[in-house]
Formats: sequence, C-alpha cells, structure tokens
Amino acid sequence: MPGRAAREHGCLRAAILRYFGDAALNGRCGGCGNCRPGALDAHDSATVRKILSAISATGEQYGRRRIVAVLVGDTSDLPPLLAELSASCLISHARPEVLNQWIDDAVDSGLITVSRDQYRTLSLTPLGRDVMRGRGEVVDLRAAPGL
Repeated sequence: MPGRAAREHGCLRAAILRYFGDAALNGRCGGCGNCRPGALDAHDSATVRKILSAISATGEQYGRRRIVAVLVGDTSDLPPLLAELSASCLISHARPEVLNQWIDDAVDSGLITVSRDQYRTLSLTPLGRDVMRGRGEVVDLRAAPGL
C-alpha cells in the first residue's frame, strides 16, 4: 500500500479504506490531496504548523539553519535558549533537506518571509500567524516529500 498510495490518482481516502477492506467510500471524499489539489492533509498541515511554531518560538530572530536544527533536535550548535525551547525536536525524524524544502514552499506560499540582510532571518506573515494558530488553512502549499 505505501508505494501504491504515492501513485494513486483517485481519492486517497477511498484507496486507504479499500486497502483495509472498507468499501464505504466509492467516490471522492472532497478533502484529500487528490480531491482538492494543492490542499494538505492533516499530517502535512501539522508539519507546516510545527515549522511556523518553531519560527515564532525563536522570536523570529534566526535563519533557516537554526530553525531546522531546533525542529530536528540537533542542539549541538545551538545557543542554550534555543536548545531548551519546547519547539525543539518537534520533527526529529525529518531530514534537514526535507525541512528546507518545506520552508521554501511556505515562503513561496506567503506564510514566511526571509529578511534581505546578511542573516536571512525567518519571520511569519499575518497569514502564517493565522495558519499557525489554526485560524487559516494552508491550501496552496506543495507537500514536500519525505516526512
């Protein structure tokens, strides 16, 4: 099933239900990534919110490398204040290059801005704050592979 789900062109929810022997949903659910192109599922939305939360928790004063280190729990090169954040280790299973792709996609979608100075710090946009707080829905963010 895992390999098949990635190639599924129909409703993903229906495919999962069929796999487990429940044919209750034969049409389209209207909520999965195939039924609503560009929409993220609950897992992907949670990933985006974790990234946005980490940026917010760091005071929007750090760049991508430190944000990714916080998210994966790599505290070896972090200042003590960042190493002790509750956001630390939120996505410990992710590879840094995958998180970087998620951040790129969030920037492209208008959730995050990057400063133009030498530090390239990450900040949330008003839309990014709404999404982080669950008051907005991420609909045009491409889901990065690998999480």
